[in-house]
Parts: sequence; structure tokens; C-alpha cells
Amino acid sequence: MSRFVEQKTPQFFATMETLSEAYKEFYESECPIDAFPRAIRDVARTYSVGRNLPMELLCFCACGILSGAMGRVFKAKNAVSGGYTQTGNIFVLGVGESSTGKSASIRALFSNLERRVLGEISEYEKELEKFKKAKAKLMQDKLNGEDKLGFDDEIADTPKLPRNPDFIVKNSTSEAMIKAMEASGGEIFSVCEEARDSIYIVAGNYRKQGDDTETLNSGWCGEPIKHNRIVNGISSVPNPCISLLWMVQNDVIDTIVSKNKGSFIGSGFLGRFLYCKGAPKAIPDSKEIIPLDESAILKWETLLAETYQTRKKGLPVWFDTDQDAFEYFWDFDAFNTELMNGKLRTQASLLGKARENAIRLAVIFAQAEGADRITADIAKRACRVVSYSTCVSVVLFSSGMLPEIENDRAKMDAMIRQNDGLYKKISFFDQYSSLRSERVEFIVHTFPDLYEIVKKGKGRYVVLKDRLSDAKQALGIETDDDDDLF
Repeated sequence: MSRFVEQKTPQFFATMETLSEAYKEFYESECPIDAFPRAIRDVARTYSVGRNLPMELLCFCACGILSGAMGRVFKAKNAVSGGYTQTGNIFVLGVGESSTGKSASIRALFSNLERRVLGEISEYEKELEKFKKAKAKLMQDKLNGEDKLGFDDEIADTPKLPRNPDFIVKNSTSEAMIKAMEASGGEIFSVCEEARDSIYIVAGNYRKQGDDTETLNSGWCGEPIKHNRIVNGISSVPNPCISLLWMVQNDVIDTIVSKNKGSFIGSGFLGRFLYCKGAPKAIPDSKEIIPLDESAILKWETLLAETYQTRKKGLPVWFDTDQDAFEYFWDFDAFNTELMNGKLRTQASLLGKARENAIRLAVIFAQAEGADRITADIAKRACRVVSYSTCVSVVLFSSGMLPEIENDRAKMDAMIRQNDGLYKKISFFDQYSSLRSERVEFIVHTFPDLYEIVKKGKGRYVVLKDRLSDAKQALGIETDDDDDLF
């Protein structure tokens, strides 16, 4: 046993609330409902009040569903330098226990569009049957020598294969998604009310070769997909576009963290998601039957229908970005980059796509508000939502590692308190323990009531918060009056 963990130290186990408080310094810890477009807020509010569903889930679900209807045709330009453009497809992951409104929120907002697509699929199947019969007849006529058409007439009379309108997929493997993209022209919307199997498949829980994120990562950023399987041969999608709206229970996150030991989290796949939480089921304020706001529902369904029809035309819809909005996105990226290289180094993989997610969300906001540009106001509100989402993601994946965090905290604490110590230089942990300096900083930030980092010259020290004044005095650092409060 290490000499640093032999003596007993006070036990302090982190909770979700502790982590939320820790990250409040950097990100919004309460969902900024007011940041969402009015059409989304209004329809969310009527379902929230009338059906006792959480506003947060409804607002994020609405963004995910609108993204699925938009496909790849809605794009932002001049939001970043270098000539890059961004589409409006996003990945949304809602996390909550059973009966927190996950499935009901999706059904309330998505059922109308889904019925529309199912109707189109029925018509497509009829047209496909006609196509098959016409093609068979044409082939038979050729065999019988009854085909008297010239080349141009033959081309004009050749039956045209109808396009499959089905772009909605449920729980599926990457191979099934690729087949769906091949059939639908590259665009799919994966919507799962219980995506446990889907996320386990992607995380590699069911196979020995590791995670299976390549297809979804490519579909998020629009990179060509080429899939080679011995049984099914080569499948390729040159211009993929995937939108995701998945719901899972909290234990799924814990399982991912425990089984993947951080490798799946570090792959960058989970950093592409926008995260939201399901609220515990609450008792309604009234026993009265509350009617739904039909006008709000009609505006939402009209927005979805018009967006979907525009997407079907396949012509790009561009949203130019104002200079002030560009600068806001730039500042948001700089803020997250600084955290990735500093206090949140251990969570960097969850922060790397924050700006791009904010731009994609701004495209969705602009479409929902009928705007033709991405203004500074739209950019600011999109960044607020992504800021909250980032806080949720960091807390979720930190909470999944709570036993490991607590074990490392206890080890660090014992090392500090060795021989009645008050502090330890951060480089000491690199030299004499398995704790790296970035891990020590993460622990200090997770437990701000217990520890603090102070500087003396070029050295940085972890000190016990309840002995801060004594520690500073021992280090020869001038103490503040406030130090005596701890």
C-alpha cells in the first residue's frame, strides 16, 4: 500500500450538484429557455403545461427535429474564416431517468412530420411497383422484338426510378444507416426514444474491435463514407448528412464511462452532441384539464412542413453571418479553447466542437425565426444554449467517473496531509504518484470547497481550503483577510 494513503482522511463524495456548482464558473448551469426561438418556446410551453412535460427536453427535441427536417440544404457562411460553411444537422442526446418525459416529448413534436413521411412512403411504394412493372414490360418487349423505338424515344420512355422519401431511422447499426443513406440520397434522421442499443453499438460494447463512431462522425461533418464488408460488399455515400435525436437513461452514461475507460469519450464523438436533461416527474399545478394552444402547434407544424418541403427541393438555402456574429462565435471558440488547454484539460474532448455546434444551432434558430441572416443576437443565444449543453455533458461524464474521481481525491488529500502537511507542489504529484498535474487541477476544480491552487514564484501549490491562511503563511505568501473565513 502506498505510504500516502495509509492515514485516514475525511471522506467527501462528489455529487451531480457539486459538479454543477463547480462548472457554473464557466458555463450556464440552468437551461436558457429564453434563448430558443419563439416558435419553439411556444409549442414547448403548451405541451409542457398541458401534458406536464419538461420545457428543456421539449426545446432541445424541437431543435433536433427541425434539424432532421432541414437536412443538408440549409447552410451558414462567413461564420468562421477560411471559406468554411456549416450545415444545420445536429446531434442531440437527452438524458434522464424513466418517466422524465423523453418519449412523450419526441412524440408530441414529431408525430405530424412522421405521419407525412409515412404517407409519402406509401405513395412511393405504389410508384415503385409501377416502375417495376413498366421495366419488366419494356424488357419483355425487347425480348419479343416488339420494341420499335429509336434511341432518343427509348431514353424518353425508359421508366424512371422514384426516389425513396424515407429518411427516418430508429435503432440501427452503422451498416443499416449507410444503406438508408444510399436509398435516401445521403440524408437521414436517426430518432430514438430509447437509444440504449444504438449508443452501445457505437461505443463498441457489442464487438471486440472497439468503438464504431466513424460512420456517424462522417455523417455529422459531411465527409464521404465508404464501407467495405465481406458479405455486403462496398457501400459508399459521397455526401452524407446525419441528424440525431437520441434519448437514454442515466445508467447508459455510467456504463459507457466504466466500460470504455475514457477511450470512447476521448474519440471526439460525444463532443459532437448537444446535451439536455429530463426533469423528474412533477405533480401538475392544477387538477383542471388544460387545453393545448392549437395556434402554437399549428405554427410549429407549418414551420416543419415548409422546412421539409424546401429540403426536398434540394436547392441550398444560405444564411450569411454578420460581422458581429462572426466575432461572437470567435470569442466563444477562444473561451473554450482556453479551458481545453487549462482547467478543463481532462474534458477537452467534450468542448472541441462547441463553436461549430453553436453555428449549426444558429442556422436552426434563423430558420425557425424566418431570418435570412445570422445576427449577433442569434449567435449569442445559440452560444448560450451550447454553453448550457456543454455544462450538462461535462457534469454527466464526470459523474459517471465519480468513484474514480473520489479515489484520486482521497489519494491526493492523503499526500497533502502527510506529516500534518498543508500543501503540495503540483509537480510533486507528477514525480511521486500516478496523478498527473491536469488530473490534480481537475480534482481541485471539482472540489472547490476543499482545495485551492495558489502561486508562489514559478511554483503552483495545492492547499487545503480550510487551512488556507496557514498554508499561505507557511509558503511565505501574503494572506488576505478573507482567508480566515475558510
